[in-house]
Amino acid sequence: KSYIILPTTLLVKQTYEKIINMANKAGIGVNVVAYHSELSSEEKRVAKEKIEKKDYNILITTSNYLSKNPIDD
Repeated sequence: KSYIILPTTLLVKQTYEKIINMANKAGIGVNVVAYHSELSSEEKRVAKEKIEKKDYNILITTSNYLSKNPIDD
């Protein structure tokens, strides 16, 4: 598992897209969860659920998310 922490929502969105594109080009299946302020309420709920269950290979959030939601090992 990897956790990428970025300073802004824009960078979270850009990084998510780049990782998905690279994985698709390489033919690799990767479970990426990106949590940021521009998600809908439903998207946030689903993402939080995946984070709590540790159902991801790569997690991408802002530093603000981490400060409010510490991630346990």
